[in-house]
Amino acid sequence: MKKFIGILLCLYQETWAAIPPPIQCAKGTYAAASSCAVTLAATGAGHLLVATIGLNAVATTDVTGVADNGSPVNTYVHDTSADATGTLKANEVWYVCNSNAGGTTVTFSLSTPLTGDCFVCEFYGTATSNCLDTSNQVNSGTTGNPENGAALTPTNPNDVLVVGLMPETSVTSVAAPWTGQFGTNHVASTYLISTSLTTQTPSFSGDTHAASNYCSSGASFFPSPVNCQSPYCGVLGK
Repeated sequence: MKKFIGILLCLYQETWAAIPPPIQCAKGTYAAASSCAVTLAATGAGHLLVATIGLNAVATTDVTGVADNGSPVNTYVHDTSADATGTLKANEVWYVCNSNAGGTTVTFSLSTPLTGDCFVCEFYGTATSNCLDTSNQVNSGTTGNPENGAALTPTNPNDVLVVGLMPETSVTSVAAPWTGQFGTNHVASTYLISTSLTTQTPSFSGDTHAASNYCSSGASFFPSPVNCQSPYCGVLGK
């Protein structure tokens, strides 16, 4: 009976850590090139790294891999559920749940020379395994200014949400509470530390093209669970 009570109390008292603001976010740009590189301060160990990239003048997603120079190297996972395409444009999300320390350059490898921008954010206080919660995309979006990015509905109220946008021309801002980065070649990326289970949709402004055609990809990631604090947890091993 004591074991059973301990289990119930442990499950009941388990909470989820609030994710702090990112340690860092940075961007890179490329033009008629077969790679895009982002320079960072040395990344820490056990962190979440999320990378987004927008590709112009491409018919399909075209990134063959993402890796950095950490020790050992961090090889990013492609979230194919977030792949987004439009007319000659694409956007992708890649991530690492449990980073190795020391990465200072993240390189996106492309199968053909293209043009666009790439972005990386480093977060801590996130799950170090099975960290991906939800994904979504907008393909061939047609709404005018503002343009709505991929909508995400997290299953945990303390997720971190990351959304990338490949607009028709250029966007210059994203509505609060989202925080954005904006590239030289019109691509944008934004993040939100969520406190809600409701659907969250970033709204980007600045693209005044009359016949807008854009695409957007996004993913949400779990926070780190807090260990059981019940005084009865110790009986589980007895």
